[in-house]
Amino acid sequence: MNAQKWVAIWGSSPSVSEPHPARYAKDITLRYVLRAMLDGEKIRLHLSNLGGQEDVVIPRVYVAPVTQGSDTDESRMLPVTFGGDFACKMAAGESVESDIVELPLKRGQDYAVSLYLGDMTLLASGTKDTGPLCRAFFAEGDFAACSQLDPFYTAPLNIFYFLTGVDALCREDCHAVVCFGDSITAQSWPDYLMLRVLRDGPENLSVIRRGIGGTAALTGTSGTATGTAAAAGTTGSGTAAATGVVASLPTTAGTASFFLAGALFLRGAAPALLR
Repeated sequence: MNAQKWVAIWGSSPSVSEPHPARYAKDITLRYVLRAMLDGEKIRLHLSNLGGQEDVVIPRVYVAPVTQGSDTDESRMLPVTFGGDFACKMAAGESVESDIVELPLKRGQDYAVSLYLGDMTLLASGTKDTGPLCRAFFAEGDFAACSQLDPFYTAPLNIFYFLTGVDALCREDCHAVVCFGDSITAQSWPDYLMLRVLRDGPENLSVIRRGIGGTAALTGTSGTATGTAAAAGTTGSGTAAATGVVASLPTTAGTASFFLAGALFLRGAAPALLR
């Protein structure tokens, strides 16, 4: 592949996670299963501590192809570094981009990103998304570099903490459409659009979700004004900068579909994808 540019293949909005009694975690592994929307030669990750009031250190981050469920191919497990350091360090309110990872992507294949939180970590930066492609898990202990999470100490998770984007180095004609909106966009319809595009094409199109749940842009929970700006493609999101395409979606599903269909049409995709 003559890879010429970076394009987002997965994303979520950096925002302030909902308040709850257990706001800290220690000695756990977070594993996010993501479906690649495009073929690519290499990847890079975006992580954010936008909603945090404390510094966050993630000692280990790994990526690997998924074999089934949340299990990964251990022979292809790769560590992710940040400025040459295995630990991802983020000050309160800061977002970071990883070093390039030499992991080829295949369109439609699932990949896992695993984060190990060693010391007590404030879980203040996260986004709750729903849908068939929203698959997240946590396990007690350090399983970031393991092919399987311990089945006796693992549970599903409905919030994506810290991870906000994955870019792939793709061929020049690849591009992305961003589903940008409030809680309706955080619900399942973007996932079904992703599945439709993966099934029917075009094969050079990536669909990225940037939804902030709770319709709470100003309250400081489930999304903030600064979180909304970041979701729209400022530093740390990695989406608009990588693709140059943003569809700003209203709050009603029908109108949102209309605007997104227009964005797809402008990029050469069939509007019938939304039928």
